[in-house]
Amino acid sequence: MNGEDLANFGTRIALIEKSLWSSDAELWFIKLDKGTRFTSEDLIEAIGLPGEGTINSNNAVGAKMREWSHDGSISRVGFQRATRLTSHARAIALWEKL
Repeated sequence: MNGEDLANFGTRIALIEKSLWSSDAELWFIKLDKGTRFTSEDLIEAIGLPGEGTINSNNAVGAKMREWSHDGSISRVGFQRATRLTSHARAIALWEKL
């Protein structure tokens, strides 16, 4: 397995383990208009974090963004500072729905 294969595997595992959260994320995404710009924090604000129950369960947020990016549903258009206190103002991707 190469790095890309491992990343794909990790994405699948994170979303399978949090399938209810992943379904909620899909419903939120479907309601967005084409051209809407958003960050992972917007998704979290709308439906919450995946929650507890497994180690690294919040990895599902990044996995969902990766899934949408790889299937051509979104495109990264830049970066902005995170606003959640736990994110410590790090740079996060700004996405656009295609």
